[in-house]
Amino acid sequence: MVYCRVGNPSSELICLILKRDGKLTRYFPVGAKAGTQMPHALVDDLLANSEIEVVIAAPAGLDGSVLIDMGFVEI
Repeated sequence: MVYCRVGNPSSELICLILKRDGKLTRYFPVGAKAGTQMPHALVDDLLANSEIEVVIAAPAGLDGSVLIDMGFVEI
């Protein structure tokens, strides 16, 4: 992952979770009514058939939306 920006307009803390092949690899907390940017590159070896998932964890019953901007590069 080259960059990641996340915006959380809700009034509760949420967490963006990056999973590879069903296993947690990165965990990004995002504050209430806040945004965060990870300006550094995360370097992980991925096999050709790897499955990448982005999961949002939030308090039960929280309704809303999240803005996610991620960039990946293949080397």
